Order: sequence, then C-alpha cells, then structure tokens
Amino acid sequence: MKKGKKIFLIILAIIFIIMFLIGVMVVKDLKEEDKLRDDISSINELINSDNPDDKLINKKLKTYVTTGDNLSLEKAVKRYYLDSYDLVKKYNNIVNVEKMSNLVSINNFMFDGKDFNISKNYINDINNNLDEVVNEVSEQLSDKNRNKYFKKNKLDSYYKDLYNELTLSFDYFGSEKSFRKNVNELKELVGLISDTLNYLSDNKSHWLISNDTIIFDSKEKLSEFGILLSKIEDNNEYINQKEITKQDETL
Repeated sequence: MKKGKKIFLIILAIIFIIMFLIGVMVVKDLKEEDKLRDDISSINELINSDNPDDKLINKKLKTYVTTGDNLSLEKAVKRYYLDSYDLVKKYNNIVNVEKMSNLVSINNFMFDGKDFNISKNYINDINNNLDEVVNEVSEQLSDKNRNKYFKKNKLDSYYKDLYNELTLSFDYFGSEKSFRKNVNELKELVGLISDTLNYLSDNKSHWLISNDTIIFDSKEKLSEFGILLSKIEDNNEYINQKEITKQDETL
C-alpha cells in the first residue's frame, strides 16, 4: 500500500473517531437536557400542588441531576427556582384562605366580637404585606432579573434558549399581569370582609350570637348584613361558602 494512501486512511480513521466521540457527547448532552427538563417539570408540579411538600421541593432544588456545563445551567435555573419558591411561601403565608374564611365565621364572631380588633389588625397586615410581595414577585418575574442568574453563572450563550425555557416554565404566579389582577381581586375580597366586620362593630348593640347563629334586632339590620355576606359569597374562588356564618331571623 502506498504511503500516501496509508496516511489518508489514518486521517480518515481519526476523523471518524472524532466524529464518533462528538456524536457521543452530543447524545449525552441532549439526554442530560431532557433529564433536567423532566426534573424541573416535576418540581413545578410539586410547587403547584394543593399541598406542596416543602422539604421535598427544597431537596429537589438542591439536588443536581446533570454534569459539566449542564450542571452550571442547572445551578442557575434552580437558584432562580429557590428564590421564586421563597416568594411562593411568603405569598401563601399572607394569603391564608382558611384563616380569611374564618374571619366571617360564628367562631370568630364569638372570639373577636364585637369590636374585632384582632381581625382588623390581621386585615391591615394582609393589605400591607400584599403590596410588598407584589413588588417582589414582579421583580422576580422580570426578564432583567432572570438574566442576572444566567450572567452570574457565566453560562455560554448556547444555553440561553434552554435557560429561558426552564425558568419561564415556573408558572405559579402566572404572568405579572395576571398575578396583579388576582391580587387586586383578592384585595377586593379582603375589603368586603373588612366592610362586614366594620358593620358588625358599628352595630354591636343590634346583634347577638345564639345557638351558633347571629341574630339581629331588626329585619333591616339582618337584610344589610345579608347583602354584605352575599358579596363575599360571590367571591367563591377564594372563600369556601361553608365557612360563611349562618344568619337567622330577627329577635
């Protein structure tokens, strides 16, 4: 065999090996990307569940399933998720639907009536803290903020599309616009509950609790109170109507 032909075959073999190794690396890289997608998808399901397992979520967010450059990408994405999940917990701590429902329950009327000072302070805390968390969530969801995590981990531009895909899949709050809309609706509900408690404290001499039922001394007062409760019941997206207090005829 001629020397030139031997060299050609050697070069061809080297090229084949290189292409093979590149192919193996590409396949491995794609498998790791899919693995990361599946991991982030499962984390989103946990966060969006009715009863999120805080320990499990934090464990998964601090456990890595990739290697190499993909690991740097995963760390950036999960750091973003950790900070976002902290806001989820903060928001849910403020918006305690069960506790809000109890504000217009017979138990609360007996416990905190007739001035409802504890309930009113709680409502003030909700309003003040909601404004704060809305601003924090809006900042967290912004493209500018998301890009900070990408830049901080000095990721190659090759990963930008996947990074955006994974971070934008965090959808607990929805878009900033929809989140603000939901918060405004929640504030309206809180305002209705506040109006109801203010009505009861302003008319404290006109009602009493008997046999787990609120009773008014006139049909007019009963009707006014009923209208306030009806407005709250219309917000059944947040309030379980079973928690709404029973009302009865006048004395």
